[in-house]
Amino acid sequence: MFIPRHEIVGARERGITPRRAISLGTVGLLHVVAVYALITGMTPQIVKLIPPDFQVRFVDVVVPPKPTPIPTLPVLTQPTDATPLDPKIPTYTIADPDNTSVREPTGSHTGPSPDSGAVGVSSTHSTPPYPDQARLLAHQGIVLLRLTISPNGDVVAADIARTSGFAELDAQAASWVLAHWKYKPAIVSGVAVTSQTQAAVKFDLKLMRG
Repeated sequence: MFIPRHEIVGARERGITPRRAISLGTVGLLHVVAVYALITGMTPQIVKLIPPDFQVRFVDVVVPPKPTPIPTLPVLTQPTDATPLDPKIPTYTIADPDNTSVREPTGSHTGPSPDSGAVGVSSTHSTPPYPDQARLLAHQGIVLLRLTISPNGDVVAADIARTSGFAELDAQAASWVLAHWKYKPAIVSGVAVTSQTQAAVKFDLKLMRG
């Protein structure tokens, strides 16, 4: 007599089956991945929260140099002339050479008291002759001379301080005064010294015609 056997479909099998092992491995792997994702996701935030280390730098203190004092400029003194020129300049008029005449100085050369300036010797202040070329060309004018007088009273230089406008008149006046005129030298503290003075020589054609 056969005993019937019944198979129950869908009944759970006891023990770990391959199918159940695969399922458990998959779940475990998912947990590992989730944990790794959480750890790696929080790492930047944690690093950001850590304050940076303090860095100390030593700065050299630069001491500014002391300003250089500016030296005081010396006071310049103006030179003084021991023998100032006489503002009253005598004028000598040149007349007709055939009838020479000299106009005596209208003023005297005086220096500061008690010293004295150079004084002209009237007898030597002769009139220079009128240049022929200047007379033919009707040239006339006044030559202002700056004279240098030596301690002996000689005229050692006759420079043109103001020209007459004609070279022949200027040259005639300067050369004549250098060759003929004499002065009493200037006296400073009782000693004769070199000095300067001025004299004007006038060339006038009207006096020649008169």
